[in-house]
Amino acid sequence: MNTVTSNIDWTVFYPRRLLESISSGKITLTSYNQNRGEYSDVNIWIRQIGPTSFNSLVNTKYKIYAQKGPIQEDIAKSAYKFENQERLGFTTSSLDKLINIDDENLYICCKVEIDCYNSNDNLQNTYANMLNDEIFTDCAFKVDDEVIKTHRCILAKNSKVFHKMFEQNGMIEAQNGEVILTDTTPECVRAMLEFFYTGMVSDEKIKSHVDGIFAIAHKYQVEMLKYLCERFMSCNINMENIVKYCGTINLYGAPTLEKACIDYIRVNGKSFLKSKEWEEIKNNYSDLIPRFMEAIVEKLDNPCYF
Repeated sequence: MNTVTSNIDWTVFYPRRLLESISSGKITLTSYNQNRGEYSDVNIWIRQIGPTSFNSLVNTKYKIYAQKGPIQEDIAKSAYKFENQERLGFTTSSLDKLINIDDENLYICCKVEIDCYNSNDNLQNTYANMLNDEIFTDCAFKVDDEVIKTHRCILAKNSKVFHKMFEQNGMIEAQNGEVILTDTTPECVRAMLEFFYTGMVSDEKIKSHVDGIFAIAHKYQVEMLKYLCERFMSCNINMENIVKYCGTINLYGAPTLEKACIDYIRVNGKSFLKSKEWEEIKNNYSDLIPRFMEAIVEKLDNPCYF
């Protein structure tokens, strides 16, 4: 939670003269300087627009005062109780009491403190706690010697593969509530579950296990997690990993990563085409070579790509 403080000042020049020139009505001070009418006394309040509560009652911290030279003339302030958000601090005061004697101007000041809650963060924490605390779990992954408990509804919501798995009563996973995995690691499973529950994966997990996370995301058709992994790999291509990434492209198909590899090869030009890494790519992933070269030539012929 963050607390934001806002200070708003209004200045009304020579309000006495303004009152004398208006025969009827009232003056409403707003941030748009719309003035109407005449009153010897003035009604002052602030109006809170949103978020609208069920009964229009809010507990907003505020202070309204008039600045008279070095002196603050308090008009109203919050009393830590619920008020109508349309008329916060509603007060009737004599205009003479509020006007600055030195120049006969009216200086109204308003200070408001707002507590900002990030609903997304709160929701992420709630779901993360459901996973970490194993609240009413009804399913488990068995990976190596570890058991990772989870919820079928979360799995089914995030993956079509899991959805089909659990909706068919004839499948062992649906009957036993167990998913046995032999082609991944506990860390990659936890990363996938973290994404299911919070919509994100920690930087540490991505850096350490991006290849395995991408593989399990591909297996269970978690497209957004695949894209997240591709974006990370695309931003970290170098001579040490480009051959491995070409293997990923060849095995799974990864269009975002493929475009990034093409750009890397194009930028490094002849020096890369003479490298042992390029020879290894040609020998092991020959199907990629025509696609790579066609895309590189197309980009060279069309400067607008850059």
